[in-house]
Amino acid sequence: AAFTAAWAEVVGAMIARHTTGLRLRNGILTLHVDSAPLRQEMVYMRAEIQARLNERAGHEAVKEVVVR
Repeated sequence: AAFTAAWAEVVGAMIARHTTGLRLRNGILTLHVDSAPLRQEMVYMRAEIQARLNERAGHEAVKEVVVR
C-alpha cells in the first residue's frame, strides 16, 4: 500500500531498516522491530508516528500503533 511506501519517510531510514511486518488492519498498525532498545524507543514514539502517518494520509487512518 502507499502507506508502507511512505514508512521510511515518516520514521527515517534507520528505523525503517529495523522494522518489518507492517500491517494496518481496522486502524491498528502492527509492526515488528528487530532491536530491543529501538523497540523500547518506538513504544515512546507511538503517538508521534501515528500523528505523522495520519497527517500524510490526510485522515485518521491509524488509530493505534502496536510495536512488537
